[in-house]
Amino acid sequence: MTEFEALDAFAALAHPARHRLFAEVAATRPVAVPLTRLAQASGLSEATVRIHAAQLVKARLLATDRSQGVLAYRVDSGGVRALIGLLSAACEPMSPTPPEAHPPVLGKAS
Repeated sequence: MTEFEALDAFAALAHPARHRLFAEVAATRPVAVPLTRLAQASGLSEATVRIHAAQLVKARLLATDRSQGVLAYRVDSGGVRALIGLLSAACEPMSPTPPEAHPPVLGKAS
C-alpha cells in the first residue's frame, strides 16, 4: 500500500457514516453483509450506503460480493493487512541515531 492509498483509507474512515459501515461489516467477518441490511442497521438509504461503501471499496477497506443479484460487502483483508503493515512499519523501534536521520513514513513530522 502506498502512502497515498493509506491516506485515502484514513480519509474514508474519518467520515462517521463510513466508519459505522466499516465497523458493521467488520463485526460479521468473514460473512459479507447485504446492502439492504447495512441500510437498515445504519438508518441510511440504500443509495447513501452504496455511495459510502464505494469509498471504502476504493480505499481497499471493503470488497463487494454479488450472489444471485444481491450486493453485499465484506472486509478487504488484503487492503486492511496492508494498512496495518504500513502502520506497524512506522512504529518499529528506531536505531540509536538522531531523529532527523529517520524521515517520517507519512508526510512531514510536526
